[in-house]
Amino acid sequence: MESTTFDFGGLLKPVVVIADTHLGLLKDTARCDLERLRGFLEFLVEWRRKGAVKVWIEESGRVVERVLEAPGKIVFLGDFIELWDSTDESVAACFLSLIDVLSEYNEIIYLLGNHDANLREVIGKYFLGKARVEIVDDCFCESIYGRKYLFIHGHQFDTAFRFTAGAWKIMAYVREYSASLGGYPWVLTLALIAALILKLLFVYKIWGEIAVLTLLSAPKWVTTFGRKIYNKLFGVRYKRKRVYKGLKKWLKKRLEEEASEITVVYGHTHIADYLEFKIKNTRVIAINVPSWVRERKVKSVFRDAFLYIRDKPYLFGWDWVEKRIFHISWNMIRERRRGEALKVEKEKAVIGRHELATSDLEKLGWPERAVSKWERKPPVETTCEV
Repeated sequence: MESTTFDFGGLLKPVVVIADTHLGLLKDTARCDLERLRGFLEFLVEWRRKGAVKVWIEESGRVVERVLEAPGKIVFLGDFIELWDSTDESVAACFLSLIDVLSEYNEIIYLLGNHDANLREVIGKYFLGKARVEIVDDCFCESIYGRKYLFIHGHQFDTAFRFTAGAWKIMAYVREYSASLGGYPWVLTLALIAALILKLLFVYKIWGEIAVLTLLSAPKWVTTFGRKIYNKLFGVRYKRKRVYKGLKKWLKKRLEEEASEITVVYGHTHIADYLEFKIKNTRVIAINVPSWVRERKVKSVFRDAFLYIRDKPYLFGWDWVEKRIFHISWNMIRERRRGEALKVEKEKAVIGRHELATSDLEKLGWPERAVSKWERKPPVETTCEV
């Protein structure tokens, strides 16, 4: 981002934020939650038709019933479409599966992430049925009920992305090249193997041919094996302290005007988190919205959730079996990021320093699957005090 100032508009309608859906990602090791996402989007359409829904939420240690007004805007927080590790056919099939429900909304903001960054060529405003869709690069600012929000995908302050000086942008083009050749890269790979054998056995001077065959074949290797190797080596990529330092450094350069408070909403890491810190006299609340991607290796990470913003931000999970939402308090998120697991006893549910009556957990509507996941220890990389 070149600009050092943020332009906050004004909005008096609730906003729903969805992060990292990765439509088109259909690998064995990681898949977009297409069916669950569609069910949730249908729920949003029904919510809009009704005008409001009743839910139980936890506030200040008490569980109370609240009426939530239907959102007037949906923000997709980057990596909506997978353009690194997918095929054109898988992206088209996934998007077409959602187009009818997406077209039912009034206003959609599509913020670009790192996996769909080459859509910068089509930044602007479009129509999708009844919906007005705006494709936005880098970040989106809004003042919602008087509170300032900055929406950003999150790769902008990821250490790996900052240090590569934009080299990551070639990944989408690697995928396009690989897809354009179809199955021919495997033929080229066989030719490369044959050339290497000839070189070893007969000492032919064919280094030029080997180099050309390698360059032509390598993109297919990256798109076929890249994610599997990455997941095998690294698994969860969220390093909490590193994210905190990167975000603080990134934001410090851009907060030119004094503000009493700003909330930064980001995705990218696929993990739920809540941070508070100060930059000069500005209180910063940073909310990490989790993804809608199932990753086979990572069993204890919470997925399929969204942020609802009205007078303040609320995190909700999606129960795709009962077709309902359930509230997750920021206290529970903070304790989980400290490395705590949920312990459900007969009378109470405890996570770290936060305690809740078991009956209240049931009242909140937590499905057994979510409880079971939170009873596991979170990956150690995702935890630490900051």
